[in-house]
Amino acid sequence: MTTIPARAADHRDAPFVDGAPEGDITDVFAFVDPNDSSRLVLAMGVNSFAVPSAPGTYSFSPDYLYQFKIDSNGNGVEDHVVQITFRNVANGGQIVQVVGPVRPAQTGARNKLIATVPAVQGLTGGTVGNPNGVLTFTGLRDDPFVFDLSQFNRILAGSQEVFRDMTSPFLGPLRGRSLNGDGTSGVDSFNGFNASYIAVSFPKSWVRGTTSKIGVWATVSRPFIELANRGPLTRNYVQFERMGQQAFATVFIPKPLKDAFNFSAPADDVARWSQFVPDALTTADNDGTGNTIAGRVAVLGAVGVDALPNGAPLLLPANFGNTNRNLLRVALLPDVLRLDL
Repeated sequence: MTTIPARAADHRDAPFVDGAPEGDITDVFAFVDPNDSSRLVLAMGVNSFAVPSAPGTYSFSPDYLYQFKIDSNGNGVEDHVVQITFRNVANGGQIVQVVGPVRPAQTGARNKLIATVPAVQGLTGGTVGNPNGVLTFTGLRDDPFVFDLSQFNRILAGSQEVFRDMTSPFLGPLRGRSLNGDGTSGVDSFNGFNASYIAVSFPKSWVRGTTSKIGVWATVSRPFIELANRGPLTRNYVQFERMGQQAFATVFIPKPLKDAFNFSAPADDVARWSQFVPDALTTADNDGTGNTIAGRVAVLGAVGVDALPNGAPLLLPANFGNTNRNLLRVALLPDVLRLDL
């Protein structure tokens, strides 16, 4: 039996979380409830590649602090948090406790538990809470991520070049998966696997700032003990995993720095991580590299990957105008989900 070296969405994205599946965030979602536009829904998954036939073998860690963090003024610092903790019970089940959304006691990568009565408390494996307040679901659900991870790993290893067999007008034959009779070639590596999900819903007015735009990310933290001012020992939490946008860390952050990224906070993203996001394509050749929008269109056309079935239709036409080489950095940093309430 072999293990799956997953590096997709945010599954198994860094060495530390590879050994902590209950704290390894797979995906994060934030959206306005399609059935009630007054409510906000936040969700995160952990326990990637969970087998549906063995649901009793997956749980949330009673030692970890799971959090949704919400920035309502665009500075990358959380203005509200939803804190989720778990405790084991005698029959092998778990109790979930949800606090928030409330103002954080401490912002950034070190956090404190909010000392207040939980908004929700109940058994995991279903939905608990108040339909007019906070609702929470915890349990296994189908992993929604779709990606041909096996073929991606072959491409990274250099044993094949593309996702499906093709002949490039410029490069000649390129190796990939064979075309199926129905015109498809990819294999969903996540098909048939579950993840453990935490989902919370509450009135969106509770976290709205002066504008309707918010930033959302999820974190998982582990406890640490410190001596505070020579007084009694206090139990706080230090973050070891975070996720905002799908695949940001997977695509842009070098492997040796992935743990450092997960230990950091969005407020520091521009200063610490912008160097790893490439310049955006521009209309004019500003640096003599020829890395322009029109130049990229020409290259993709010559290789033969600018149209179906061998590639996706071009998102930017050759005459698209852009003079800001930092456009990608502005769009991607800080690494949070951006939502208009």
